[in-house]
Amino acid sequence: MRVAGLFRSGLYDYDSAWTYAPLAEVGQMAGSTLSSTVVSVEARDMEESAVLARRLRGELGAGWDALDWREANRPLFAALALERRTVGLIIMLVTVVAALNITTTLALVVVERRADIAVLSTLGARAPSLTLVFVIEGAIVGAVGALAGVATGLAACFVADRYGLVRLPAGVYSLSAVPLHPHASDVLLAALAAFAVSLLATLYPAWQAARVRPAEVLRHE
Repeated sequence: MRVAGLFRSGLYDYDSAWTYAPLAEVGQMAGSTLSSTVVSVEARDMEESAVLARRLRGELGAGWDALDWREANRPLFAALALERRTVGLIIMLVTVVAALNITTTLALVVVERRADIAVLSTLGARAPSLTLVFVIEGAIVGAVGALAGVATGLAACFVADRYGLVRLPAGVYSLSAVPLHPHASDVLLAALAAFAVSLLATLYPAWQAARVRPAEVLRHE
């Protein structure tokens, strides 16, 4: 047969094994009459492919089966779901470590500013006001960190996706590079979670500041 053209889909399984040719000519080469055994149907909405597969099973009857893209790639999606949960656990651990850093930093600030806190208490500042000062400071740190993290992450995803920086061995995986397409819901959830953990990290230092006794601190100054 004469090769009319070459194509590259980006999927190793297809590029290494698939050839497109007219069915009649393939039948002549095989010395028999061939008939279609697989029919591909393209859905207008990929999310409705499962509904379309059920309709096809009902209309075609016995002897035919219909598989949507989810069922055909179930092992791959199961592996990706496991990897996503693992990545989520790693991100949670990183966030907890960052929260501990915020707690430690604010606790040191309380120790260093015990005299200032005592003076404020002597001037009439109440415990809720002192607590609020450190909560606001922690909230500012958490908000700036969350916004900086979102901006850096989106920029890294854009660059890595555009230039295919995360390469995969073609002989092992179906894709030559990992596509990075961040979703607004995931980004917002990660930012809010980081900010919430930052606020929680301020509770102990704020409580510690509220317990400073002005008389004892000023006596030793």
